[in-house]
Amino acid sequence: MLFSVFFRHIVGVLALFVSIAVFADDYSDGMRAYMARDYAQAQMHWLKAAERKDPKSMFNLGLLHEQRLIRGANARKAENWYRLAGQNGYPAADYHLARLLAASAGAGDQVTQLIKRSASNGYSPARRELGQSAMRVEPVRQKTPGRVTTSVAADRVLDQNWINAQSASSWTIQLLAFEDMVKVNAFINAHALHDHAAYFAERDQNGTLYKLIYGAYESKDKANNARQSLPQSLKQYGPWLRTLGSVQNVIAGN
Repeated sequence: MLFSVFFRHIVGVLALFVSIAVFADDYSDGMRAYMARDYAQAQMHWLKAAERKDPKSMFNLGLLHEQRLIRGANARKAENWYRLAGQNGYPAADYHLARLLAASAGAGDQVTQLIKRSASNGYSPARRELGQSAMRVEPVRQKTPGRVTTSVAADRVLDQNWINAQSASSWTIQLLAFEDMVKVNAFINAHALHDHAAYFAERDQNGTLYKLIYGAYESKDKANNARQSLPQSLKQYGPWLRTLGSVQNVIAGN
């Protein structure tokens, strides 16, 4: 009898892990399709993950509708997906839903409550809108061991000004390169990278790429430790280490 109970428990645990792995794979497959501009395929994968209550996939479905990237896209469907993602604990969705509602019907109690909930769950743009983190960019060494950073406005991604304010000997993690800023912003929103990621443009004869980097670290070893600690959703793209001096040289040469 005890063995039967134990066996059923083990089967249940294994089923849970399989379920988690499946929607994680669907989310990642959707991101790969999105980066390849196959938005219909991205939608298909994220719908599967959303059926299993994955809030990031719900949020990304909202983005597909808001950005009119798929057939049948409309603002109402974007609102519905953002609402579901927010109800499942994804703070960026509350903020995006608030912005959509404000644009269509003006500010109201619902908009204010959504922004407050997003801010209380740590979403930087919402906190900035409520005046909870109005910081100016200044070269300041933080107390966090191994990390060199600056105080920044919490409502935006760090840009080339932030990069140029860092020590050239510091190290960073390059995540991905994008062909346009829409993809940069979508990726940052999808992975909640506000205040942690910076982008810069690199131009050559083939056009412009927008490259996304993560953090600033005092040594290569500390940057590598940070890379190993990244979530799998970022590790899958093969992030690599480089000095911020090399990034500054690219910016100066543009």
